[in-house]
Amino acid sequence: MSRPKRKRFVSQAPIMEGFRPFGVPAYDLDPVILLLEEFEAFRLVDFLGRTHAEAAEEMGISRPTLTRVYEQARRTVATAFALGKAILIEGGDYTMINEQKEMKGFCICPSCETRIPHKPGHPCRQEVCPACGKLMVREGSYHHQLINRKIGEVNNEDRSTKQ
Repeated sequence: MSRPKRKRFVSQAPIMEGFRPFGVPAYDLDPVILLLEEFEAFRLVDFLGRTHAEAAEEMGISRPTLTRVYEQARRTVATAFALGKAILIEGGDYTMINEQKEMKGFCICPSCETRIPHKPGHPCRQEVCPACGKLMVREGSYHHQLINRKIGEVNNEDRSTKQ
């Protein structure tokens, strides 16, 4: 039996939920998931210029673990760039250490539009709507925009067939 996985410390949540390539319609994109701990490793090493040992200490993990997390982040970003995929930053096994900068917002039900406050560290796609029981999405996220676009297309088709 392997030992339990340690939670990684994340000092700040990203200011965005992801990226998408220009020139490709949102509904044609397949996203890749960049976990929050991968984003943090990428931020510490590449953006802030920390060594792997320093970044590992900040995240509360060993240096070899940091290297594995960092390499997975690089592979995810490279895959998105090379194949023209969207990058969604979400999920993972982490603990926020700076509560003031955690992600805020709402989870919204695409069916009945019920909104509930977002719980940091818990993806909205794992929340069940208290009103209708369907899965929720992050308000304003890539998935929310995609669902709204599809609903708009269906409504336009309904209007054109009635005329």
